[in-house]
Amino acid sequence: MSLIKVSIIVCTYSKELFLDTIECIRSLSSQDYPDKEILLVMDKNEELCQMYHESLPASVDLIINPIPGLSTARNCGIRHATGDIIVFIDDDATAGPDYLAKLFRNYEDETVIGVVGKILPWRTPGYPEELYWVGGFTYKGFPEERCEVRNVHGCNMSFRKGAFERAGLFDVSLGRVGRKLVTAEETEFSIRALGTFPGSRIMYDPEAVVYHKVHEYRERFWYLIKRGYYEGMSKAHIEKLYKGVNGGALKTEDAYLKFLLGRAVPGRMKNICMVRDVMRNAKEAVSLMAVIGSVGFGYCVGRIKI
Repeated sequence: MSLIKVSIIVCTYSKELFLDTIECIRSLSSQDYPDKEILLVMDKNEELCQMYHESLPASVDLIINPIPGLSTARNCGIRHATGDIIVFIDDDATAGPDYLAKLFRNYEDETVIGVVGKILPWRTPGYPEELYWVGGFTYKGFPEERCEVRNVHGCNMSFRKGAFERAGLFDVSLGRVGRKLVTAEETEFSIRALGTFPGSRIMYDPEAVVYHKVHEYRERFWYLIKRGYYEGMSKAHIEKLYKGVNGGALKTEDAYLKFLLGRAVPGRMKNICMVRDVMRNAKEAVSLMAVIGSVGFGYCVGRIKI
């Protein structure tokens, strides 16, 4: 794998995350991998652009994305990438030790077209582990061992460049623009890529770790509700696009919902009945049920609107 060139794409747009982005770049530059390029893709902002010009290592390519939005920024990075493997990591995340080596060992299998790693929070968020996806982390209920999965997660994902060359780029109608919460572009592309390459696989490797910042505003109850609503809308869009997928386009979500309703919520209720840490369990049970409801409501709205 040492002969395969890798392109690492980091997308950013905000001065608020400048120091986090610099730390992200440092964690990537320090990776012991001989043939890599790092591309920082940012929205138009002359002041921020100057800040990066003064702070980035000369080896990092700074690319201006002309159209705001995460999906457009990622696509812009893909067009400029020269590597055989393309890695994406969020601007407020840092790569763990030997991250690239652990990620790329999965590509020794030629059937593997994409790899997703584990995403850990920098500190413990103020909501249940089952809802860690709200903050962009690997959540409880997701597989714990290395295995094949349906889709990647955007903070820590990679694909062979050939996947984009044949399956196309990310759907720009999905993906965040600023703090707008329409998502699932990674899920949509993963399903599309797997359909383009019969017999191909996407692997989850929990040893390929990145550490993601915990944002305080994402810990607020109303953000959980809003995030859940848009998640439901996004998944309604996915279902419409890939209704004929074997096993159902949302089979991963169906299994997760069964886990929430069959184990996560009942587990909290049992603890409450047995007077175990009642306040925490009650709060977490309310959060879980509220987000389940908001996702369901968003899904229903999405089915009607889309």
